Amino acid sequence: MIIDDKLFDRTVRLIGKYTSLKVDIWSKWCGDDEPIILIGNIDKNNNYLIIATISPTPYILNQTPNITNEQMKDIQDGIDYVAKNYDLFLKHYTDPTGQFSDDELIDALAKRGDYIIK
Repeated sequence: MIIDDKLFDRTVRLIGKYTSLKVDIWSKWCGDDEPIILIGNIDKNNNYLIIATISPTPYILNQTPNITNEQMKDIQDGIDYVAKNYDLFLKHYTDPTGQFSDDELIDALAKRGDYIIK
């Protein structure tokens, strides 16, 4: 899998320090295909990313090569976070009205105690 800017179109980035994860999560808004979510770390020196389904039992559809065991453990924590909150991520992805915006997603996660708002 090649990390491409287009992959991140129409996503909100949930930064790890606000979710208590070691990875970031990118949730797509108003997607057209199978509901997916991106989980990983994108910076100059340490790029790794997976694409997973949004469901109570998410599974990996694609990933960058050479993900270490430690990185995969962090990704699994992200997958568990998505599974715990799959209803919110699915609502964000499939929102036909455009009413469940990025801010609505963050607020809903914060109400569950799964996102820290500054």
